[in-house]
Amino acid sequence: MPIARTALVALALAGTAGGSALAAAPRAELLVVRTSVAAERTFPGGPSFVPAFAHLVNRGGPLEVEVRRVPGTPRWEAVQVLDGARVPLPAGVPVGPKGFGRAVEVTVLDRARKVVFRRALNLCVNAGRVRLGPSGPALSAFPDFCTYHPFARGVRLGLDRDYGVPLSVDALGRLPAGRFTIRLRVRPALAEWLGMDPAKRAVSVRLRVPRLPPPAPEPEFPDGEQPIPTPTVTEGPTHREPRYRPRPAAAPPVSDVVPPADTLPNLAGLPAYDVATQRVDGRDTLEFAATVWNVGPGPLIVEGHRPGAAPVMNGFQFFRRAGEDVAAVPVAQLDYDDREGHDHWHFRDFARYALVRPDGREVRRSPKEAWCLAPTDQIDQLVPNAEIRPGNPLLATACGDASAVQVREVLEVGAGDTYGRGTPGQAIDITKVPNGVYLLKIEANPAGVLRETTASDNVALRRIILGGTRGRRTVRVPAVEGINTERPGARCAPYCGLR
Repeated sequence: MPIARTALVALALAGTAGGSALAAAPRAELLVVRTSVAAERTFPGGPSFVPAFAHLVNRGGPLEVEVRRVPGTPRWEAVQVLDGARVPLPAGVPVGPKGFGRAVEVTVLDRARKVVFRRALNLCVNAGRVRLGPSGPALSAFPDFCTYHPFARGVRLGLDRDYGVPLSVDALGRLPAGRFTIRLRVRPALAEWLGMDPAKRAVSVRLRVPRLPPPAPEPEFPDGEQPIPTPTVTEGPTHREPRYRPRPAAAPPVSDVVPPADTLPNLAGLPAYDVATQRVDGRDTLEFAATVWNVGPGPLIVEGHRPGAAPVMNGFQFFRRAGEDVAAVPVAQLDYDDREGHDHWHFRDFARYALVRPDGREVRRSPKEAWCLAPTDQIDQLVPNAEIRPGNPLLATACGDASAVQVREVLEVGAGDTYGRGTPGQAIDITKVPNGVYLLKIEANPAGVLRETTASDNVALRRIILGGTRGRRTVRVPAVEGINTERPGARCAPYCGLR
């Protein structure tokens, strides 16, 4: 039995038993929008970049796939959703949080029909899609992106009827100048599952790789004529970023408002990653990326109102249901951070980073004490009430500027807020910390200022081993949940180990 129909037969049996109608299966085709393309190169001998010339278009029923990470492991499992029923994907169709693995084969042939480049590309059907027919919905029912966070948990992949996704070839290696043929072919297992016509699973277009002009020669000046001198700019004193000043812990503001339970968020920490040691201003530091995400069922909404000229806002946590605010309680203040790399309003007491011993005793704490809340990463698009189109992830606009009198910072259900390694304050001083085994602790809502459903999952720990000597400290970071984020090439996952 063709694998494209296996899932349909299983669904038909289930639908007959339950009395429901059979959903239409996806039916994909390739749409060619250019018959010839010119590659672009930024420098001689560099890789060639090719603009999209073909789209994979769905002319049948909606394509919907749910991809979940098996808890505590690096393995991902996927099922197809057809008319509300969940059926297994056929063998040979690997799927992970970045989409369909090794889905499209790209081959480049020279004029002698010799293969000069070949690569299998992954395909995120969520990214860059566009409506390409009158039967497509005005707004897609699926997220706009796949997810790339190393500790992501769930992804919804989908392509509505009459929607297409560009097949982006990206870099083609270091092709010489000349004329070629570039061929795209959807891998057989995926093509059959998508109901593609066997004779129309591949397309070819002409490819031209232009020769870059030689570098412009240095200008020559007639005898006695001199070039206009370039003004000399004298740099001022080196700017030193102000240190964080720890402030006394404050008790959560008192309020007799009881928000409805179904509007509360649930903040959870994720293990630190991208961990490294650095030597900065004569100090050894431990740097890392950290994420806090919202499990739901309600969004986290913090709104600040400026009471005067001081760079401080009074903070409130709002609670929403069906698009309307139904309650609000006072929370910690928001401060304006004018340092380079920030320049926006920060909310206090969102998280805390610390280095602790295996017995839980704290050794050092990061001086970072305030955050700009924004949905920078999709962690789980499958939790109840997950927002498939989170708000503005750009901190420069989501968190206001120096003239703002009000900001509204939101972390939607399923979304995470990541602060990457290298962000000012995102480090722990380990100059005098002895070598040994420690736990890097990421804690959400450490002071209990924010109302949430539970604090049981606020803390995430990552085991690390410090070594080296002063000025040359080292760190080793073992895998956690079977995920090795620090090994070079580790991000070849998530397709490793997929069925």
